[in-house]
Amino acid sequence: MRLSIEHLSRYHYRSLVTSSYNEARMTPMNSGGQFVLSSSVRTQPNSSVFEYVDYFGTVVSAFDIHEPHSELEVKATSMVETPKRNIDISDVSWAYLGSDEVASPLCEYLGSSYYINEDKLIQELAGDLRSGNRPEEFVFAVVSYIQNNLVYKPGSTSVTTPAIDALVGGAGVCQDFAHLMISLCRSAGVPARYVSGYLYPVLEPKVGERSLGESHAWVEVFLGRWYPIDPTNSLPVDSHHVMLGRGRDYSDIRPLHGIYQGGDLEYLEIEVSFTLMSL
Repeated sequence: MRLSIEHLSRYHYRSLVTSSYNEARMTPMNSGGQFVLSSSVRTQPNSSVFEYVDYFGTVVSAFDIHEPHSELEVKATSMVETPKRNIDISDVSWAYLGSDEVASPLCEYLGSSYYINEDKLIQELAGDLRSGNRPEEFVFAVVSYIQNNLVYKPGSTSVTTPAIDALVGGAGVCQDFAHLMISLCRSAGVPARYVSGYLYPVLEPKVGERSLGESHAWVEVFLGRWYPIDPTNSLPVDSHHVMLGRGRDYSDIRPLHGIYQGGDLEYLEIEVSFTLMSL
């Protein structure tokens, strides 16, 4: 599919902000068969935007503002072509995943990170799910477990919630589903990384039709090569998924973050819209 995407974030402050330094990760990637035809990031108040690619391959738009403002608006627009993706997972061995050939270059996706910490409960659960299963069977067992034991419930967690809290609480959003799957995979010895993006919500789209959507998160697991899996929806990642970036967890791919001097944040508005374009 060819999608036109607009991602608008608007921050409202209680009093004037005098300066801010920011990074936005709101530009889709050219990766995995996905192709970006055009993209831009603009701010209000106006600022010069400097782009670079971070360590994990995500496009970063950096900008700073030095004029008093009570609102900050960041608008990212893009035109993206999304591919059909192969979901046939390779049959590899646990010995292969534990070898230096895999474990050494992918060590960042096997150990702890900001949201993915070693926990006895997760280690025990990962061991139970791994027992008697080959790696690809284990991965699907993890997805099945999450679907049966985690309820999608907005507001039950926050952006700072670690995977273990979502597991114990039995509820979360896509970020929590992804973090829990990553935690279980890494504990069992399967390299796993976090993917940030969008999910186009229309199953039978019409050209020119505009629809509202939302940011989304899913997982890529390494089984001989990287395979994308959406644990929130228990669906294969397909042309409805638009990838923004990858990392060890959410902390590596926050859509917008920075520091500022001035008034406290009063509230934040976010809107993501899609329009299907003709190929």
